[in-house]
This record gives sequence, C-alpha cells and structure tokens, in this order.
Amino acid sequence: MLQETLSDGKHLILPVHSNIPLNDQQSIFQRPPPGVRKIVLATNIAETSVTIDDIVHVVDCGMQKEQRYDLRTKVSCLETFWVSKSNVIQRRGRAGRCQPGFSYHLFTQQQHQSMADFQIPEILRTPLENLVLQAKIHTPEMTAVEFLSRALECPDKLAIQNAVLLLQEIRVLDEKEGLTTLGQHVANISTDPSLAKAIVLSANFRCLQPLLTIVASLTRDPFLGGVLNRAEVNKVKARFSGESCSDHLAYVRIVKTWKEVLRLRRDFCREEFLKDNVLSRSSLRFIQGLVSQFSANAHDAHLVPHPHDCVHDGALCNQFSNEDELVKGVLVAGLFPNLIQVRRGQVLSGKFRPNSLMYRTRGGPVLLHKSTVNRDLLHFPLSMAHLFSGGEVHWRSVCAGQLHGAPTGGSPNGRQLRNL
Repeated sequence: MLQETLSDGKHLILPVHSNIPLNDQQSIFQRPPPGVRKIVLATNIAETSVTIDDIVHVVDCGMQKEQRYDLRTKVSCLETFWVSKSNVIQRRGRAGRCQPGFSYHLFTQQQHQSMADFQIPEILRTPLENLVLQAKIHTPEMTAVEFLSRALECPDKLAIQNAVLLLQEIRVLDEKEGLTTLGQHVANISTDPSLAKAIVLSANFRCLQPLLTIVASLTRDPFLGGVLNRAEVNKVKARFSGESCSDHLAYVRIVKTWKEVLRLRRDFCREEFLKDNVLSRSSLRFIQGLVSQFSANAHDAHLVPHPHDCVHDGALCNQFSNEDELVKGVLVAGLFPNLIQVRRGQVLSGKFRPNSLMYRTRGGPVLLHKSTVNRDLLHFPLSMAHLFSGGEVHWRSVCAGQLHGAPTGGSPNGRQLRNL
C-alpha cells in the first residue's frame, strides 16, 4: 500500500523480518540518496536484534504476533496481542540511537496503563512436550509436575499433564513417566518429540535421508518469504509434489534437486534454479546445516554407525529412501495422533453436498491451509497415507510398531507396513 501511495521516487520502502534473505536485509543499513526518505517496515525483530543507526522516527502500533498454546484445542499458533510495557520502552529506544529521535505510539495512554509490565514467559505459552522430555533425562526420579513446579513461572498443571499424556501416547514415556527404549533414542534428537520419533522410525525402516530433509524443512521454509510470492510458491510446490499429494515430499525433491544443481558447479545454473523456483539460497544452506545436525543426533542415538551414512545414498539406512509410500507411512507413524481423517459428503448452508470433502481431527473439523498442495484436491489416490502441511490425511489409524528388529532385506512388504 505504501509503494502504491508513495510512488514518487522520494521514498525507499524496505521490509525486514526473519524470512527475508540475508542479502536483502543488508539494504536496510545503507544510507538512502539525498532527498530520499527511507521507511523500514519491521516486525519485533527490530526491537533487539537489529539497530539501524540513521533511524530518527519510530511508529509503534503496540501489537506483536506471539506463539500461544491453547489448552482446550491443544494447538499452538501465532496470534496478535498487545505488547508489554517493557516492549514499548524497547521500541521507543530504537529511535535516535545515534542522534535525537521521536517515537509515536498508536494506542491511548489508558491502553498503555492496562498493558502487562513484561511479556509472558515462553514456558507459559508454548507446548511442553520437549521440555518434559529433557527433564526426564536429567531428573528421572521426579514427575514432570514436581520438576516444572519449581520454575520461577510455573506452567499450568493441565498443560504439563497434557504434555505427559501425549508423550505416553506416542510411547516415549511409560505409565510411570519413565523413558521407554524409544524415548531414549528420541531424547538424543534436538527437535519436536513427534518429529524425532519419525526420524528414529525412518532409520529402522531404512528411509532416513528424506525424513531428515522433511524435519529440517519444517523448521526452516526453503522458499523466499513475502506475500507477493505465495501464489508462485504454491505452483512450485505443486510441481515438485507431482502425484504424491504431499508438501513434505515436495521439500524432499526440492532439496535433492538443489544438491544435484550444486554438483554441476555452474553459478548460472544455481541462480536459475533459485529464481525459477522462488527459493532462498540461505534457507537451503540452513536446511543442509540442520540435516547435518540431525545426522549427528542420529549417530548419538545409535541409529547409524557414522553421521555421514545419513546422507549417503548407498548406506543401509537409506536402502528404501526412494519408496515414497514408505516415507509417508513413517511420517504418519511419527506424527500420530496428529492426523486428519477425510470424509466425503457434508452439509453446507442446509444442503447436503455429496462431493464435498470434510476434514476432521480428534478435536473436531478443521480447514486445510491455503498453502498446501491439497487445498483444491477433490479426489485422493488410494494409498496408505497422503501428507500435507498442517496434518496428515489417512483412511485408518496407523500406530507405531516395535522399535527393535529392522527389516532384514528386500523391499518393504505389506506386512511390514501394517506393523508400522
């Protein structure tokens, strides 16, 4: 909107947030030409992480997006909230860091008085599964409630109990809150317990490399951020996904193709690939770094003899990495019970529509996110599972089988998949 309004060439409008590539971020520090006003649109990354020495005026909307965990729905999401008084002081301090400046706050004095003094601690607004799991490593003799009740800001007991129940349901903890054999492996992998479980299972079913790529891509999106790129990004994801009906497999194929492009050692090919597919070079490098980190974790968890085996196509742990249905099945088993069931036919506006699809979780109906490749799909091909960002589509419940006893050879058969 600013670019449309201020198109006179006298204003330089620059956004800055965590998803912008590093090279583009550097432009906010450059001095504009004489007679040109620089306008930086920033998230709260500018509160503490970024200092721009020629900023004179700060306009504070008084809002921020913050991750919150809903105890009722058991879902964690970003929501918009008023900032705290300490945030207001911090934002005000960004003006005139190196010269006199001015700060404008777009809220009333009364609203300012009603703000909290400090931001709500992260321990009170995020899922606790990973924290509970780490607590079990260091203090196995204490229950999760006993351990976390000693925190300066104690989480709600219901939130702690929900975390314990989920870890028990995915068989990371036993009935007495002790680490299971699976839990001991999962605790060595530095990511969400459900995703760590998927990595453990993928090593057992010899499709480790694609799962490491998927987990890394869920941590850092490989695409260029920005509202204007969303339509193009969706087209690229659909192209790489093909007939798999899976955002996750699209990530695997993108990263695999990027590695092949790097082997060509031609800068022109790399730039063309990045440009044509709206990909961020820095994000792809970050994903490769995460894969290396998870590979080291897999070695620490005694899943592979050497970290390099995780990304070696000829290694035993990657024997079935090209079996897409096995990869999706392992991911379903890891993310259970975070599954979505597809049902055909639902009532809309008082009329039954037989061809309409309804998506349900255990907590009730849900909607597909607009970024998934399955958002407009009306017919899913018959296969074991179809995965998409935000959840998994399945036609029957899939439970994780025994961790011990990897397949002895050959391709994965139906019996092994059913056991999975």
